Amino acid sequence: MNHETLLPVETTAVTKPQKRSRFRAARFAFVVIIIATISISFFTVRKRPAQQIVWLTGPEFHQAYDGGWRRIEGKLPLWILRLWSRFTPKQPGISVKASLFTLSSPIELLDLGAAITTNANGTRAWILSSAQAKTLIDRVERTDHVDGMEHLEIITAAGSSAQIQSVTTSNFGGKPVSIGPIISICPRVSGKDINLLTEVYISGWSLPPSNTAPAPELKFDAACRAIVPKGGALVLLGGTDKDIKDGTHLCILSSQLKK
Repeated sequence: MNHETLLPVETTAVTKPQKRSRFRAARFAFVVIIIATISISFFTVRKRPAQQIVWLTGPEFHQAYDGGWRRIEGKLPLWILRLWSRFTPKQPGISVKASLFTLSSPIELLDLGAAITTNANGTRAWILSSAQAKTLIDRVERTDHVDGMEHLEIITAAGSSAQIQSVTTSNFGGKPVSIGPIISICPRVSGKDINLLTEVYISGWSLPPSNTAPAPELKFDAACRAIVPKGGALVLLGGTDKDIKDGTHLCILSSQLKK
């Protein structure tokens, strides 16, 4: 009887193209496109405006405040945001201090000089150095014609949006209403300066005729983008037409880079 030795048959596995490697390549290409798009949008937004102060309407402000990177960021997966953070340097912190005053004295006493610009509602604006801003705040605090005074501060990363507010919630007509100042900011570093996007909104109670209950009303509302020297301040002065009898609202926004 012949015994044949059966040798193991060598088999060669036919490998199919792996879908996982294709997916990784596609994902990498998608990330490159996203990063390029975000980079173009980011550096386009950071262009220095031609004017030192640019007034914005409400829709223009909210488009700049809520749009751009913030709008894209809310729609991106977490893994893309983490990857994006590796390619971008950590942004420095910026401290924004808001000094709010309600004045009943003539503005000439403030010795501010001519305003840089005035918007359609009559709100005037100035850009001051750090020393000038400190002198102005000291002068206002010493005057006897200040009906209201508040000092608020917030620290946020450059390019991040934030709000400073000091409001009380009251019931009016069966609905809660917020009374007080709300300041929305988005500061960026622009060379030796700070590019400050801001909206200052102040609400209060009206002074109605006798036998009439007070109602909430707008006291001050202004939005702009300003180039402020580091440590300097944006000064806004104005008020609504109905508010002239109540005084004039002075807002001093001081910006300082934090290390």
